[in-house]
Amino acid sequence: MFYSLFYFRVVKPIWYRQKYLALLLFPFEIIYRVCIFLRKKNCKPVFFSVPVIVVGNITVGGGGKSPFVIALSAYLTSIGYKPGIISRGYGRQVKSQTPIDVHPQDDPVNVGDEPRMIAEQTHSPVIIGSDRVRSAQYLLEKYPDCNVIISDDGLQHHRLGRTCSICLLNGEEQLGNRHCLPAGPLREPLSALSSYDIVIDRQKNASLLKTYYEGFIQVREERCVKPLDFFQNQTVHVVTGIAYPESFLEKLRTLGMTCIPHLFPDHYFFSQKNISFNDDLPVVMTQKDAVKCQAFAKQNTWFLKMRFELTPLLQQRIRHTLK
Repeated sequence: MFYSLFYFRVVKPIWYRQKYLALLLFPFEIIYRVCIFLRKKNCKPVFFSVPVIVVGNITVGGGGKSPFVIALSAYLTSIGYKPGIISRGYGRQVKSQTPIDVHPQDDPVNVGDEPRMIAEQTHSPVIIGSDRVRSAQYLLEKYPDCNVIISDDGLQHHRLGRTCSICLLNGEEQLGNRHCLPAGPLREPLSALSSYDIVIDRQKNASLLKTYYEGFIQVREERCVKPLDFFQNQTVHVVTGIAYPESFLEKLRTLGMTCIPHLFPDHYFFSQKNISFNDDLPVVMTQKDAVKCQAFAKQNTWFLKMRFELTPLLQQRIRHTLK
């Protein structure tokens, strides 16, 4: 809980509102930028016999990487590819030095919330590990039919050679004060955007990526689905642990809800206490949050079902990079 208070009361204001305070951290930003420059310069990429598509962000967290990976996997499967997915498994509380297979029934505590969600929604093998090159090697050894690798995150993991790099943004606001860590939210300087094969700003590039909201699904029983107007004109508790909750809250408000936000750090592992309140109001969260609450969620706990769809223009650009 201390980390939650520190992030929302200290870090985010510096990155996104009180920009002058970032100047105090500027010397540390210079050190960080020198380190990433030297690491990139001295890194020798490892390439594989199959194409590698890396999906990531230029900022810390957010952007919709995992839903995009799910949509990308579905598209590649539909045109005859057999994709495999690698991920770091960030946020998992059980660490392992060796790559691990992820299955839909796995506990998110062991494998991470995003890999578990990806495994549930794709028919592709999902491998987690801190070393993405090692994870890719393991994937190809165990699943020799795999003929394309998708890396969920890893744009800054330069040792992983890539055929195509895709950077996701969720509006210019996500760039904050445009400083690199620790003074700002950027993992790399903004000039790095020109080095990526495809940059998708979800707020601007509707010609590349479509977003669909399909209704509210009960966390405890996913066969129970309600339409988007089900909570219209109602007050709801919004419990979420994602990097940028503002866009999620705004979406719920556009659906006519009055939101009582309960915000936690990205990848936070909830307890029953976190989603229980002294009233009968509904509790709403994202699907990423829901995979960590299935074991103890009550019947009044719901998640908003969202999916991405690659437009024909984006499909064409991705096919071109794979040739």
